[in-house]
Amino acid sequence: MTKREMHPRRTATSPIMTAFAWAALTMAGIPDSSVVAQQATTPPSASSNPADSSGQTEASTSPPKPIAHIAPLSPDRYEQVFAEADPERQWRSVTGPLRSQSAGDEPNANTQEVAPESPDRETSDATSPRLKSRQELAEQFGPALETIETLIDQLGSSDFAVRERASSSLLESGYPIVPILQRGEALSGDPEVRLRLGRLLARLEDQYQRSIETAFLAGTGNDMPGWSVAKKLMGDSGWVRGEVVMMYREVPDLLRSLEGTTDDRRRAIQKALNTPNANFRSVMGPDTRPALTALLMAAADPDFAPELATERAMLNQLRRSQGGLLLNGNASRSYGTNLFGSFLLKTSDSDRPEWLFHASDRNVPAAGDLAVRTLDETDQPQSLVQAMATLVRFDRDDQVLKVTEFLDDHRMLGLNQIRDGSLLDVRVSDVAMATVAGLLGRSTMDIGFPEDANYRQVGLDYNRLVLPVIEDEKTKQLRRNIRRNVDELVRRHRDPSDPTDQPEDADQPDSSDQQDQPDRP
Repeated sequence: MTKREMHPRRTATSPIMTAFAWAALTMAGIPDSSVVAQQATTPPSASSNPADSSGQTEASTSPPKPIAHIAPLSPDRYEQVFAEADPERQWRSVTGPLRSQSAGDEPNANTQEVAPESPDRETSDATSPRLKSRQELAEQFGPALETIETLIDQLGSSDFAVRERASSSLLESGYPIVPILQRGEALSGDPEVRLRLGRLLARLEDQYQRSIETAFLAGTGNDMPGWSVAKKLMGDSGWVRGEVVMMYREVPDLLRSLEGTTDDRRRAIQKALNTPNANFRSVMGPDTRPALTALLMAAADPDFAPELATERAMLNQLRRSQGGLLLNGNASRSYGTNLFGSFLLKTSDSDRPEWLFHASDRNVPAAGDLAVRTLDETDQPQSLVQAMATLVRFDRDDQVLKVTEFLDDHRMLGLNQIRDGSLLDVRVSDVAMATVAGLLGRSTMDIGFPEDANYRQVGLDYNRLVLPVIEDEKTKQLRRNIRRNVDELVRRHRDPSDPTDQPEDADQPDSSDQQDQPDRP
């Protein structure tokens, strides 16, 4: 038995496929005379003798099959078939009746299908713009309304050339006729008309927006959404106007929200950051400098208080490349730093060390103010030491006396470094002593620390201040010497006119440890 005899369906035409093919040809409008009907080949019987078919091929046992001839489609018919296969048109033809049913229309009782939209009924789609009544349009356009309506009707003509001429004429009429086209799209019962009107509306909207952008960039127009707020926050220059145009193209909702309420801005920010909850530290969001700028401008609203999820998502955005472009660019550094600083001062203390470190690294002066506030608001060791390092970064010597309040805070940070078999750590008091020295112009080695922890970009690298957790006498003496030097610096800071080199009650170093004592400032 051959393989074809074992699988007769390979040589047989499925009745379902045959019916589907005839239905497709009928929908395409191909006349019956243009197709030569073919009879399905009868499959060989499963009980036939294999010997009877041995040595014979299918071609030799079956008569030659005629080739089906399909008449070519006319241009009009081809365009109609193409339009019927258009996904957008099919979607509109399905959703249109469904919207009609959701508005309260009764389905046809005989066919149980949704009745088509009545041409005299206004659309009820909540997402569509409000349609003007015909009376309003007549008052606005006068006799030209009938001409435009005639062109709209011609979009459903059976003549392809007529439809194309009508589309071109409507497109040349420009953006002012958009209200008429919107009404025609919503109320027309012809899918072809709705499809063409939808495409015309999209092109007219694009042309209108491009004309606004051109005038805005040339300085002859100020119709860009959010420009009144952006101008105050960014200034007015050709470069700034170009950035605003890019914002509108990339994040139009954020730019529009600048003219709305605080709730409008909050919704636009949450949408841009895609912040489902505070547990997501890495989320998608704006990936360009203009988009990030628009995000920070929306957050600059004095009444806007970011949630924890928004804070973390914003920090993630500022750490990415667009944050560097905004804060380091020659043209954007000034307003970018101000926008970052405005948001920085709104953050909570949940991620305070990360915010302070990043702001110091980006040279945002507002970080100094946040560091001062941190010393009053929190008691977390990690936040305190990062705040002290930030004070050194921005030379806030006005906070020397405030920092001295932490000279007796001996809590450890838990760095747990190991060196030469010894467990090392740093105390809050160690960072406080290094901060006082840094604010008064001295390095950490000047006051007795073994290493130089001064690092201009972030103020202090307190990881270099580690000392053994289990103090021996040498470590205790080292800390006493550092503290004595810091007290002397503070005394001179309080009373610059006092020429005394050191306080009277200062502990004198042990003569046996002179080789381990650093020079005093």
